[in-house]
Amino acid sequence: MVSVAEPRRSWRRRRRLHGHPAKYLVLPVGLLLVLLIAPMTYLLVVSLRPPSITGISGPGGPTLDNYEQVLTTDFYRQVLVTSAFIATTSLVITLAIGIGLAYILAFRADRLEMPLLLLLVLADQTPTITKVYAWRILLGRQGVINSGLERLGLDDPIDALLFSRAAVIIVLSVTFIPFATIPVYAAMKAIDLSLLESANDLGAGFMTRLTRIILPLAAPGIFIAIILVYIPLFSEFIAPTMVGGTGGYMIGSAISDQILDNGNWGVGTALSFMLLLLTAAAAALSYYLARIKQLSSA
Repeated sequence: MVSVAEPRRSWRRRRRLHGHPAKYLVLPVGLLLVLLIAPMTYLLVVSLRPPSITGISGPGGPTLDNYEQVLTTDFYRQVLVTSAFIATTSLVITLAIGIGLAYILAFRADRLEMPLLLLLVLADQTPTITKVYAWRILLGRQGVINSGLERLGLDDPIDALLFSRAAVIIVLSVTFIPFATIPVYAAMKAIDLSLLESANDLGAGFMTRLTRIILPLAAPGIFIAIILVYIPLFSEFIAPTMVGGTGGYMIGSAISDQILDNGNWGVGTALSFMLLLLTAAAAALSYYLARIKQLSSA
C-alpha cells in the first residue's frame, strides 16, 4: 500500500533535482512586466495628467479630468453605447455561427473535417483590410448586393447597406467567425462520444443532447471564444472607419482619432482604460457563465 507521505517525498526529490518551480517563472513574469504591465502603467499615468494642447502632459499633479470629460461629454457616452451595442450584437451573431460550424466540424463533417478546418484557418489568415474592402464591394451603392436587387426589380439602391451600423455588425461578425469556431471545435472534439450515444439510446432528442451535454462540456471553449472575439471587437477601428460612417463610429476609432490625429493623449488613454474595464467585465462575466455551465453538467 502506497504511503500518504510518498507523493511528498517524490515532490521533494524532484525539487532537489530541478530546483524550486519559482525559478522557471522569473523569465516569463519578467517579460510580462516589461512588455505589458510597464507600458500600461505608463499609459495610466498619462491618462491622469492634466490636459495639454502641446504634448502628452500638462502642468499640475494627477487628475481625473480626462475621465470626467469622457463620462460627461455626450459624444463619448454615445460612442461607448454604440461600441457596446455593436460589439455585443456582433458577438452573439459570431457565436451562433461559430458554435454551429464547430458542431458540424466535430460531429458531422466526417472526411471533410480537415479540409473544412483548413479553409477556416486560411480564412482567418486573410488580411483584415482585404476582408473589409471585399465587403465594401458587396455592400456599396453599386455593389453586388444592390446590383442583384435592381435586377430583381428594386428601383433605388439601398444606401443603408454601407456606411451604417448594420454594415459594421455584418463585417465584424463575419471577420471573427474563425476566432469563435476553432476553440469551440477543440472543446467539442474532446467530448466522449459514448455520452451522446447513451443519451440517444435513452431517447434524448437533438436539443436535449445539445443543451444538456454538448454546450455544457464545450463551455471552456465558448469562454475562450468570447475572450478572443469580444475584446478585439471593442477595440476594432478599421471596419468602423471604412464601412461604418458616423452611425458605426466605435471607441477604437475614437482612441485612434484622439491620439494620432488630435494629439490628445489624455482623453485617448482615458478611453483606452475604460475600454480595458469593459473588456475585463466581459471576460469575468463569460468566465462566470462558463463555470455555471460546467457545474450544471457535473
